Amino acid sequence: MKRIILIIIVLTSIVISGCTKKDASINGMRVTEITVMAPSMGPVPSGVPEVEAAVNAVSEREIGVKIKLIFLDVGSYSDQMGLSMSSQEKVDLLLTLPAGPAGFAMMTSQNQLMDIGDLVNQYGQDLVKATDEVMSGFADALRVNGKLLGISGFYDKALMSHYAARKDLLDKYGISIEDITNLDDITAVLAKFKEAEPAMSGILPMDVDGAVMDSAGGLCLIDFDKPVPIDLMGETRVKAAVAFLNKDPYRVVNWYNSDEFKTLLSYARKWYLAGYVYKDSTINNEMPEELVKSNKGITWFTGSEIGVEANKSAQTGYPIRAKELAVTPLSTNSLNKFVWAIPSYSKEGAAAMKFMNLMYTNAKISNLLTFGIEGRDYVGRDDGTIGYPQGVTAQTVPYHMAEFLFGNQFMLKVWEGNPPDLRQQALAKNRAMQVSPLLGFTMDTTPVQNELMSMSNVFVQYYGALTSGSVDPGENLPIFLKALDEAGVERFIAEAQRQLDAWRKEN
Repeated sequence: MKRIILIIIVLTSIVISGCTKKDASINGMRVTEITVMAPSMGPVPSGVPEVEAAVNAVSEREIGVKIKLIFLDVGSYSDQMGLSMSSQEKVDLLLTLPAGPAGFAMMTSQNQLMDIGDLVNQYGQDLVKATDEVMSGFADALRVNGKLLGISGFYDKALMSHYAARKDLLDKYGISIEDITNLDDITAVLAKFKEAEPAMSGILPMDVDGAVMDSAGGLCLIDFDKPVPIDLMGETRVKAAVAFLNKDPYRVVNWYNSDEFKTLLSYARKWYLAGYVYKDSTINNEMPEELVKSNKGITWFTGSEIGVEANKSAQTGYPIRAKELAVTPLSTNSLNKFVWAIPSYSKEGAAAMKFMNLMYTNAKISNLLTFGIEGRDYVGRDDGTIGYPQGVTAQTVPYHMAEFLFGNQFMLKVWEGNPPDLRQQALAKNRAMQVSPLLGFTMDTTPVQNELMSMSNVFVQYYGALTSGSVDPGENLPIFLKALDEAGVERFIAEAQRQLDAWRKEN
C-alpha cells in the first residue's frame, strides 16, 4: 500500500512539474518562450543575459511571452541562418539581412518565411497603427504573391550615402570633407592619408563582402552632384538585374555590364594599386566601424541616416565626420533589407507576432534591445540625449547595438551629439523622400531558382575581388560576365522583366 501511495505521489509530482514547465504563467497568463535570432554588427556583446532578463520582465507581464536572444556576428550570420533554416533549428523570430542565405528575397524563394497576414490582424493591431503613422505602404513591399512575409524595420528609410572619416585625422592634416565632390577628390584625400598614416588603410570595405564602393545599394556615385539612382526590384542576393531610374525605370538590365559599374571598378583598382585599400578586404568579416575601432582604417562609404556622425562616433570610439553625398529613393529594397519575420516551420507564430507587436510599439523594449541597461550601458544627459557612463567607452561597454536593428527606431532615445529632436526630423524627412516608381515590386525568384543559385556562386567567386580592386577589372570583369552568362543571367533578367511588366500592368 505504501509503495502504491509513493508511486502515485511521484507520478503526481511529474505531472505537476510537466504542466508547470509547459504552462508557466504570470498573473494567470500562460508564458510561451520564443527564440529570437539577430545579427550583431560587431562582436557579440557580453551584456546580453541582463538585457534579455530586463526584456522578459516586461514581455512576460504584458503579453505572456519570454524570449531567448541569440546574437551572431554579422560575418557569420547569413551562413548560420541558412543552416538553422535547413535543419529547422528552433528559431521563432528573426531579422533578415540585405543579401545571402539570410536575405529576404532568398528566404522568400526558399519558402522559409511564414505568411503573417492573419497573425498581424489578430495580434498586431498596434503594429498596423504604428506602420501607418511612420509611412503608409511599408507593408506592401513585403507582400509576395499576396502573402505578407515580414515587417520592415522602422528606421530612417531616407537612407543617405555618406563618405565617412575620422575627424581627428581630417583636422590633423587640414582636410575639409565638405570640399569632396567626386571620386577624384577622394583619390587626393587617400593619397594624403597614405603619406601621413602609412600604417593604416585609407579606405575600408563597405561591409563584409569586400566592396569598397558599389551602387547596387541604390545609388551610383561618381560625380556626387549627379547621382545615378538604381532600383534592385527586391532581389538583393546577386544584384545583377537592376533598373536605372534616371533612364528607363521599367527596363531591366545587367548592372555588372553597365558603364557605371566599370567606372567604379577602375577607381577601386587605382586605389588598391596605390596602397589605399584595406588589403584584407576579400577575406574580411568585420564591418568598417569595427575596423576603425581597432585602428585599421580611416575612411569608408556608408549608407546611413540623420545623425550618422554621432552614431558612427559611438560605434567606433573616434569622432567621425561624414559628407552627405545623396539620398537614395525609397524602393522595395529600402524596405526589405532588414525585415523581422517568422520562420515558416515555427510552432510559436502567435507568440512571435505578439512580441514583434510589442517590440515595434513599446519604447522600453526597443531601447533595452538597442542601448542596453540604463546606468550600466548608458546614462542620460542634461539636454535629453544619452551617452556612455563615465569610464565606459565603445570598446568596453557591455551592450550597445546598431539603432536600426530592433523594431521602431523612431521610439529610441537620442545619442549624444545629435539634436534632441532627431527622431522627429528623421520622420519628417522620410515622409518627404523621393519614391521609386517600382516601390512594391518584389521579384519572385522561384521560376529561376537554379539560375539564382548558380549566379550566387559566381558572385561569391568574383565580386569581392573586383569591387575591392584587388584584381585587374580589364582582365577579370569579362571572366565574371561570362560566368554570369553561363549561370543564366539573361534568363534571370528576362524573368524579372516579365514580372515587372505584369506588375506594372496590374498597378
